[in-house]
Amino acid sequence: MEYENQNERDDYNYKEDKLEDAIDKPNLSEVESKDPSLEGGYKILYNNEVPLDLKLETKEGVKEIGSFQQIRFKILSKVDNNEEHTTKIKIELSWENDLLFHYSNIADENAFLELKKSQNLTIDFPKYPEVIQLICEKCIKHPDIYIGEFTIKKEGISQLQFIKVSDFKDLDISF
Repeated sequence: MEYENQNERDDYNYKEDKLEDAIDKPNLSEVESKDPSLEGGYKILYNNEVPLDLKLETKEGVKEIGSFQQIRFKILSKVDNNEEHTTKIKIELSWENDLLFHYSNIADENAFLELKKSQNLTIDFPKYPEVIQLICEKCIKHPDIYIGEFTIKKEGISQLQFIKVSDFKDLDISF
């Protein structure tokens, strides 16, 4: 391409560089700010794809939908007005292969206390998102030892389980 003067060439190169920057490093902050997960004052603590076994409970029994599917796993928190105390934790699961697959669970401190009691957990509510994130990362890094299972049960109820495979016994933690 021929240019009439140096300024025209510099202007063209500048625009070309800007276009390459936009392609290489898109600004997603505007899109992310419109994420419906954030409605109600939630903030994303964790957002990653985690391999989960997907199962469906039917009258005939439990049927596997997919083994080790990459499920978008988000952990979000909602804090009180002082932005010091977490009041709710939301876990969201979605699947790129099925846009209608979207499940969420919101736990406040009371719901967590019920879970803690039923599962004999030793953590407190503020540590809950950290522990879930740690388990998710272990499922990613060691899928042969840490297995996540998501079962869609009758009447729209679902169950998320994390299993640690050991030589002696499988450890089952259900949420």
